[in-house]
Amino acid sequence: MTGIIDVGLLWSKSFDLDGLTASSFLFNYTFESIFPPLQVRQVGDPYELLVQGKNTITLKNVLVGEVWLCSGQSNMEMPLGTIGTAWGKGIHNSELEVVEAQYPQIRLFTVWKTAPVEPQSECLGAWSECNPQTAYSFSAPAYFFGRRLHKELNIPIGLIHNSYSGLAIEAYMRSSVLESVTGYSPSTPGYEDRVRQWPEQQRTYKRDLQRWQERLTADAAQGGDLGWAERHYRDADWSTLKLPQMQDTPKLAELQEVVWFRKDVDVPVYWGGRDLELHLYPITALENICFNGTPIALARSENLFRVYRVPAAVVRPGRNVVAFRISKTISSKQFAGKAEHLKLQLAFGPDDEPISLVGEWRYQVGLALGAMPSRPEPAPHFYPPPDSTAWNGMVAPLIPFAIKGVIWYQGESNIDRAHQYRQLFPMMIRDWREQWGQGDFPFYYAQITNWPHPVEGASVELREAQLLALSLPNTGMAVTMDVCESGGHARNKLDIGERLARWALARNYGQEISCSGPVYRSMRIEGDKIRLSFDHVGAGLRAQGESLTHFVIAGEDRAFVAAEAFIDGETILVFSDEISKPLAVRYAWKNDVPNPSLFNNDGLPASSFRTDDWPGATVGKTTAGWWR
Repeated sequence: MTGIIDVGLLWSKSFDLDGLTASSFLFNYTFESIFPPLQVRQVGDPYELLVQGKNTITLKNVLVGEVWLCSGQSNMEMPLGTIGTAWGKGIHNSELEVVEAQYPQIRLFTVWKTAPVEPQSECLGAWSECNPQTAYSFSAPAYFFGRRLHKELNIPIGLIHNSYSGLAIEAYMRSSVLESVTGYSPSTPGYEDRVRQWPEQQRTYKRDLQRWQERLTADAAQGGDLGWAERHYRDADWSTLKLPQMQDTPKLAELQEVVWFRKDVDVPVYWGGRDLELHLYPITALENICFNGTPIALARSENLFRVYRVPAAVVRPGRNVVAFRISKTISSKQFAGKAEHLKLQLAFGPDDEPISLVGEWRYQVGLALGAMPSRPEPAPHFYPPPDSTAWNGMVAPLIPFAIKGVIWYQGESNIDRAHQYRQLFPMMIRDWREQWGQGDFPFYYAQITNWPHPVEGASVELREAQLLALSLPNTGMAVTMDVCESGGHARNKLDIGERLARWALARNYGQEISCSGPVYRSMRIEGDKIRLSFDHVGAGLRAQGESLTHFVIAGEDRAFVAAEAFIDGETILVFSDEISKPLAVRYAWKNDVPNPSLFNNDGLPASSFRTDDWPGATVGKTTAGWWR
């Protein structure tokens, strides 16, 4: 447990939890308190945590359980609910899964996206109970992983989610580690110079933006004044518009000005003085978002889910006013979305129904854009963020938070450099373990799925790099080729999350269950055939379908041809009439593999594999990615 302490405050060991007192340390007016190991409790009454110093803070509804860090890129970030079109149709059975996501003993924490150029000690985010409202925008594979553990073990589970769509693995690695990578070069041209310039550019941008905002307010008279956001302002003569807006209207087509929007919201008495969450997902180009006249988000606000914390101090029982400003050409596309994405709800506490913000909003034009100079451009924005920046802002602040282990789903952004991933991925795992100082904690990951990359061999070589990482201690891999439509974003996140959970249940919680499909171990040449042996055979090998498919075989000329394969006990024999002296076998060695056939009798698929080590399509590729 960490926090900030006032200068001159005498600090004592004042944390007490179930009779255990923490050891406390002071570092430049910050404190760090370490509890001795606590017994993980089965589902039951929560603790209260008392913090005493200059003041007293009581934290209620505290659980002791297992905390897992859930990280990666878009396949890990893909939410339980169907938000916009960022992930196409969303996960399978999304609506039903959201409704059933009522698990108060599962706690969710999402690290807000940030990409600073220096390591940080703090991050934005908050713990919440798992319910349909909080789970809606939470990582689907992480949720399904945690739900399986909670159901099987009947203990509290905490999930920290810090993934970021589109990121290559280098973004999650410390710069000092990357410097030792063979053939490494920065992800963005002129990266070091831009990093050095960025702080000053950001300061200049903020200064210029503030001046522009002041000019906007002055030139727009009462139109740009925050008075239009005040709770007591009379807006009866304003025009009205229904949100969300799904088609163009003459009104919207004509608006190319600074426009304010307002809506009255009736808040229950017991919501007064409590933190709320304002959800405005369908609306883009938001500025000056206010609640009862108090700004809760300033300047351009384009975070992915457009969820804003409303501090308790500005919330009143009864009538409240939500207001925001847009200063650009207005079109219906800025308001298109689903009705459930416009709402106000409690940030913490009981599972209350949210207040819908769908319906009539009042709006008023404040200033024609032509009367204003152009809005200042922000400091250069890196997307995806460059190397080490996700580590700096979304991983480093979590250390030394005690975790049970990590689940990881990333790799698509490294496909062009798949061979290099053989070095990068193990280095990252080792370094995270070293930085946490908890030994070789469990690190379980989802293998990337079918990805129709234009360079044949690139995607499967990334899967191979992930397969090879199993040589590290306490690692496990969930194969996903059978649960994804071609295209890379698996909609079946349930099986992926539960396959990751099987590793934890088998390796860390003592359950006698199969945690992996067959993993290639060795080969032996027997005349004109090759016999393959496997680990994780489980209850036996089986073919999914009428027979084994996707096997190829090659001789000295290294030219692969289609092969026949059949199961012989716990091994597989592979051969072809065209190859009399075979040297190598490959299985599912394609970027996109329809209907993989090799499973064990526990229903878990085998990874792509090969018996040779002949150079592949991505050997020597270190800088050729789609964004590098």
